[in-house]
Amino acid sequence: MKTALTALAIAFGTAASAVAQTPIEVAPGHGTNINFVGTGETIQRIWLDDPERFVLSTDGCLSGLDAEDCETEGAQILHVRLIERIDIPGLPPARTSTGALLTIVTEGGNIYTYTLHPSHTSEAVVEAIPPKTPVSTVSPDDGAVQRGRTLLLARGEIERGSEEWEAIERFLELRSRFPDPEAARRAGLSIERIHQLEELGDLSSEL
Repeated sequence: MKTALTALAIAFGTAASAVAQTPIEVAPGHGTNINFVGTGETIQRIWLDDPERFVLSTDGCLSGLDAEDCETEGAQILHVRLIERIDIPGLPPARTSTGALLTIVTEGGNIYTYTLHPSHTSEAVVEAIPPKTPVSTVSPDDGAVQRGRTLLLARGEIERGSEEWEAIERFLELRSRFPDPEAARRAGLSIERIHQLEELGDLSSEL
């Protein structure tokens, strides 16, 4: 099976206490880079809860991760690779269904959390991006999104079974497992398009 490589962007300063952990899929033979160059942040600490399935390396030096003492502490790119499971004495087996928790702390005190999942697809680059104009963080209402899609169907602006119709269906299925922006990305839609459908659905319910 051919491995698909994609890119995933994570908002600057994503705090672990504020949002759900971001899932990252890692395929055999394809490492994934988590890149903080765009934000100018420096990685200071890393915790990986399941070292039996994943290994980490960086473009710099981090105490506890590198075998040698670091003259200059810090890194900006973290490389993640999937390996065959190994047994580490004294380490209880991790729950594979929830993914391996990876926590990254940057110099500015920002905390990024990810769950690593073995997969046949892989994000080639996971890039922290500089802050932009905030978008709505309110979760879309499933019923409103479906009503918006039905309204577009009645207007002749979308066809049942079309690519966008199916993408909306995938989004509604994926959002039970992923944050809304990530569910929209995986479905092939923008989160702005989802909110447009929701607004149409709210309007149709008022008619």
